[in-house]
Amino acid sequence: QTPTVLPHAAPRALAGQKAMSAPGINPSASASTATQQGSSWAWGASYGKGPERTVYLAADVPADTRADAVRAQTDPAAAERLISTISTRMAITPTAISNGTPSREYGSEVGGKAWCMPVTLNGNGGGWCVWTNGREMLQVLSYPSVQEMSAKHTLAALEQLARQPAAPAKPAKK
Repeated sequence: QTPTVLPHAAPRALAGQKAMSAPGINPSASASTATQQGSSWAWGASYGKGPERTVYLAADVPADTRADAVRAQTDPAAAERLISTISTRMAITPTAISNGTPSREYGSEVGGKAWCMPVTLNGNGGGWCVWTNGREMLQVLSYPSVQEMSAKHTLAALEQLARQPAAPAKPAKK
């Protein structure tokens, strides 16, 4: 019953940033990993402005994490399980997440919830966010940056993505 928010293809620009490579991170490989792990569609892309890079991974929520994605809307423990599970679908290892810093919850104008936390990648500080409405998910990694900037990029991207045409419905099988 949850409406779709995310398009099934990456836009040319996102959250005020143009498409750019992200050294050391392959968003297309992350999207491929997401589909190998159960998402029926996924896309990954990186955008930037100056030295700042933001990497996005959008996908539908795989069946094995759908229950936690739905529960995460109201249950903090389910949100933490979801974050732990889907962090493996992007270049976020448990050691990258700053120890002792809990995720911070952010509300979204388009529905669903986002959780952001500080991360360290290759010695650079950054912010990583996970958004879901129970049906779809968006991971956003900003670096060099901070958690708050990643949250800003996540919420701005969600608003922009929600205004794009929805993906066509799959025809019913006969």
